[in-house]
Order: sequence, then structure tokens, then C-alpha cells
Amino acid sequence: MTGEGSKEPAPIVPINTDNIQFGAGVVGGLAGLLVGGPLLAVILSIASNYGSKQENEFGEAVRGVSKSAISAFNFLASLNANYDVTGKASTALGDAVSKLKETDDTKSLEKVEDTLKDATEKAKKLAEEYDLVAKGKQALGVVGELADVAIVRAVELEKEYKVVDTVTEKVKTAVQSTKTP
Repeated sequence: MTGEGSKEPAPIVPINTDNIQFGAGVVGGLAGLLVGGPLLAVILSIASNYGSKQENEFGEAVRGVSKSAISAFNFLASLNANYDVTGKASTALGDAVSKLKETDDTKSLEKVEDTLKDATEKAKKLAEEYDLVAKGKQALGVVGELADVAIVRAVELEKEYKVVDTVTEKVKTAVQSTKTP
């Protein structure tokens, strides 16, 4: 709880419907990547994003997980802003590299350091020039919308044509025909 006169910092990622749905896809994708690799990441990302838009128990659960993930991210970002965790870690790493330079082959370390510095600068310039973060989020949003439409259409087609039942019946018939002489 904050005292009188103190002000809560604004969250980095506001908790709203769009961010919850986007966050659900990100959380699902990360879970899929950790458990089964890139293909499962894509599948779980799409399923989680779609699930977050459903008005049922599954949708409620997915939205709850997404809200928790956004809250945790905001909390960690707030901690970092207050205690400069990444700055202190960066300083400690810099000190370790400096000590290593004193004892080891400085030319090799300088080459690695220069290469990392160049790569970082180029990545920052590209991100700023092309606004990669916003465009990446926009692209993921479009993909999510297309996946939603495809899933809804697939469900409608299944209801109309009973594709799963038909395929199941055909497989059963094929298996039976191989069993009878």
C-alpha cells in the first residue's frame, strides 16, 4: 500500500483486453517453446490467443494466466526501475570483463567486445528506424486475427459437414476391410 502523497508508477504494460489477449498468445508461445519447440510454440500461441477471446471457463483461465503474467512483468520492471537490477548486473559483468582483460589475451577480448558493441548499435538503429517492436506487435495481432477466423471457420465446417465423424468412419471401415479375408 502506498502512503499519502506517494504515487504508484504507471505500469509498463497496461492491463486491458488487447494486452491480455496478446499476452495470452505470448505466454502460450513461450510455454510451447519450452515444452516442445517452435512448432508447439506456434500452436499454443494461436490456441491461447483464441482461447482468451472465448467466454467460457477455458477463456477465463487463459485470461487469468495472461493477467498474472502481465502483472508479474510490470512488477519486475518496477523492481528494476527502483533498484537498477539490470544496471548493477551490467556493472558487475563489466568489472568481470575488465579483470579478465588484465589477466588474459586482451586482443581477443577487445575483438569480442567490439563485435558485440557493433551488433548492439546496429540492432538499436534498425529497431528505431523501422519501429520493429510496434510493427512486430501489429504483425502478431494480424496473425492472431487470421488464426481466430480460421479456427471459427473450421469449427463451423465441422458442425456442418461432420468431417471428423466421416473420417473416423472411413478409417474404421478401412481397418475392418483389412481384417476380413
